[in-house]
Amino acid sequence: MMDKGTVLQGDWHDQIREAFESQLVNDKNWKSHVSYRNENFLDKIWEMSLNAFDIPREVQVVVDAENQLFITHGTPGLVWFDEAPAGMKLPLKCWIHTHPFGSAYFSGRDWLTIN
Repeated sequence: MMDKGTVLQGDWHDQIREAFESQLVNDKNWKSHVSYRNENFLDKIWEMSLNAFDIPREVQVVVDAENQLFITHGTPGLVWFDEAPAGMKLPLKCWIHTHPFGSAYFSGRDWLTIN
C-alpha cells in the first residue's frame, strides 16, 4: 500500500461535506437538483488537496445516487479507495479528484476508471 502521509487538518472530510451540504440547505428539492459546479464545494476540495496534508495530495470525492459523499486521499499523483466503498449507490452522479501538481485533464488511469 502506498503512503498516504500525515494529515494536518483532521476535519478535512467534514470541511468538504459542509461545503457540499451548504448548497443543499437552500434548495428544498436538492435530491434532484444538486449542482456539482458549486464554487464553494469545488474550492474546498482543492483547498484540502493542497493544505490538509503534509504535502499536496490527490483528493477524491464521489457523489452517489443518493447524494452521499465518499471521500479519500492518496499520494501527490494517485488516489484510491482502500476498500470498496460500503453503501455507495449507483449510478454515480459525480466523481471529482484533484491533480495538485498539474492542470485539469483526464489521465490514462482516469480513462480506465471511467471505462
